[in-house]
Amino acid sequence: MRLFLDRCYSLIGADFSPRLPAGKKAVIIGTQGAPDAAAFKGVYEEFKGQISNFMRMDVKDTIVGIGYHAPGEVKGDSELMEKTRNAGLNLFK
Repeated sequence: MRLFLDRCYSLIGADFSPRLPAGKKAVIIGTQGAPDAAAFKGVYEEFKGQISNFMRMDVKDTIVGIGYHAPGEVKGDSELMEKTRNAGLNLFK
């Protein structure tokens, strides 16, 4: 997530004001090996705060896939795939 925030510096002015208009919609999606969904809850909340406050984005949802270790493993979770699909579609509403 830190890498994402670092790459967003081009989206702010020299005075740290956002260059994007307020209200851009976003969905935070993460995966983790830990089986407890709350294990990194604070990280996702901090990230949401950063892009909500600093970049003035409207975070519509946070989706976390838990217990995944191998690349592509999450694709087998049809319920999670459907949830992410719907979250993406809702960005256009």
